[in-house]
Amino acid sequence: PGKHFAGIDASILGSELPGILMVNATLLHTGAQAEKEAVDAIDREIRRLREEPVEQAELDRCINRIESDHLFAMINPLEKAQAMAKEEYHGETYEEISSRYHAVTPAIIRDTAASVLAPEHRSMLVYRPQ
Repeated sequence: PGKHFAGIDASILGSELPGILMVNATLLHTGAQAEKEAVDAIDREIRRLREEPVEQAELDRCINRIESDHLFAMINPLEKAQAMAKEEYHGETYEEISSRYHAVTPAIIRDTAASVLAPEHRSMLVYRPQ
């Protein structure tokens, strides 16, 4: 997490339709200056995603994680049934979906980040201790 955060992560709310990218962070320090420094650090990372392609190795790790998660899910009968139902519902197999992941390039991620992570699209909510 570094010098600003006790913890930080990002997730997308919604898995079937385009969702909201949510960044959650717990700060190491309190106060307006700590909040400003934390927001600036997040903004720097978002700016990097918008301007620079990710490393191919990082993209490969993500794709491998998606495939690994899918394979391990197939061990559990309930998750396997859910995956089969999802394939039927969407009219496409996991292999078809997987091929789209493999078609993603660092440049595509950068270009998508440039449009999706535009500063004018951001909303921020700060929870402070009482």
